[in-house]
Amino acid sequence: MAAADLNRPTPAPDSDGHPATRPQPVIAPPAAAELEDDVEHTRLSSASRRSVPEVQHGGRGSGPRATLQLWDDRRLTLEGVALIGRNPAPRENESTPDHLLAVPDPGRSVSKTHLVLGVDANGVWLQDRNSTNGTVVTLGDGQQILCAPEQKVRVPAQASVAFGDFWLTVVD
Repeated sequence: MAAADLNRPTPAPDSDGHPATRPQPVIAPPAAAELEDDVEHTRLSSASRRSVPEVQHGGRGSGPRATLQLWDDRRLTLEGVALIGRNPAPRENESTPDHLLAVPDPGRSVSKTHLVLGVDANGVWLQDRNSTNGTVVTLGDGQQILCAPEQKVRVPAQASVAFGDFWLTVVD
């Protein structure tokens, strides 16, 4: 026992006669600056074919849906909104998305939250979230759309979306 502990009063027992415990110190979470992703550390590397974990949020409704073919040959039924990136997270004061799609990208070609993908009554749409490597939509006829940051871009069926070394296709 340290000398400082000898000078502290012993807590009184609780009403059941058990020794009271000392309050534990509160450890503050890391500052927001410590958690931010360094954009300059995102770099281009070869594509990965590993399985991608998906975290579901919210409930399934009877609203608009789209089927996506992912780079690892999985299919995802998209309802609502999905955030896609190495460690996707909603922005401050933004509601929790229906899907968080974490991309296993040790080469860091994909930004922390690279893009948001959604489906509504008019079909599939996306917004690049100011990613380092950008987002490109390739239409069925081969035309490409370079997505400007924060601009909503419609993605028709059979179009592919490339982000970093990864891609997905809107099947229907």
